Amino acid sequence: MKIDSGTLFFGSDNQHLAYWVNEWSQLFGKYNWFHFTLIRLDCERDLVVPGFELVFIILGLGFRIRWNDDWEGTEFGNRLKDLEQTISAEKELKSVDEPVSSHSPSDPHTS
Repeated sequence: MKIDSGTLFFGSDNQHLAYWVNEWSQLFGKYNWFHFTLIRLDCERDLVVPGFELVFIILGLGFRIRWNDDWEGTEFGNRLKDLEQTISAEKELKSVDEPVSSHSPSDPHTS
């Protein structure tokens, strides 16, 4: 479990998250706009990035919790693996294709 920027990450590999919502602070600041939620209840089952999310806010105070499932074997997980392989292959090609200087500084034929 770890806390980063007010967000609590939990689970065996810190892949789940929870954070508190406090909209009261923006009512007393000098902002161009403010957003205040009277009542909000959201439940979402995400099939692309597998997980479940719950948002609950009453009178500007509430929380959001997200449970992420295993991405292995999903279409999104497979695309993510393909992207990582492509990026690593491009980096490898760049390191191979970097021009090597054929002149040494002591070569009298270079100007």
